[in-house]
Amino acid sequence: MKKTAFILLFLLATLSLAFGSEERDANFVRHAAQVPTKELNAIALQSHGRVKPLQTHARETILYLTGKYSMWGLDSVQWYVGLPTYRDIEKVPFINIRDPQLRVKLGFSKQDRFYSLAQLEGSGLEAMARPVMEKMSQNERNATTDEKNIAELMQQVWVAKSIIAGEHFLSAVAFEEGESSPMVTKAKDLLTAVAQEKADLTIQAGHDLRDLSKAHSQPTLISLEVFYNALRPFFWAGLVYFLTGIALVVGMGSKVLTKKRLFILLAVPFALHAGGFILRVW
Repeated sequence: MKKTAFILLFLLATLSLAFGSEERDANFVRHAAQVPTKELNAIALQSHGRVKPLQTHARETILYLTGKYSMWGLDSVQWYVGLPTYRDIEKVPFINIRDPQLRVKLGFSKQDRFYSLAQLEGSGLEAMARPVMEKMSQNERNATTDEKNIAELMQQVWVAKSIIAGEHFLSAVAFEEGESSPMVTKAKDLLTAVAQEKADLTIQAGHDLRDLSKAHSQPTLISLEVFYNALRPFFWAGLVYFLTGIALVVGMGSKVLTKKRLFILLAVPFALHAGGFILRVW
């Protein structure tokens, strides 16, 4: 009994650390929450030579900036579309400084992870990064771990500024057609509608943009990737594996945990793992 209670307390402590909430900008959350994710997820675009849904593009980008796929109750698409359409975005702390020592060097708290563009621009980061970026452009292999951390943070800032300017999104929807592309025009309409918080116009622009993007993609594969992202099979498989391990420890020597039940417990995460791998490869 004591062993079970200890394990449960350990799980609660771990979850509280993993899902603890950071100080959020309430006005930004209100603004970004009105972005209709479901209407925008399947918009196809091109990034790094691959055609992918906006959902995947946003997840990869926001993960790079924040270290998370979602934050403050907002998903990646809401963050990605909210960043270039919020008036006071420079004050929103969303850039994750991963290295605690670098936070101290920049004059920040060692414990706080997220900082705004305004804070970073006033921290001397650019002056610190300039010789590092020059050195790494000549020979990246000679860079120290500290220098790589500085370069990564500077690149995070550049990506954030590109998103806020709208360039990151517009260049991805342009495909090979450039700024004259109908998709770029419609993407601008979408960002304008979100900035003005006009829900009907946002949804209509999203539908139009998704329909236009079908000419540049395979809609079935785009929809399948959106489904895969929403399913998160590897996350759930890992969680069930973990809980199965707990069950094995707690039930060790118990007649309740028979071989048949153990097989069922292991079959569920294995099926999720295999299914996720098949969807990913497909």
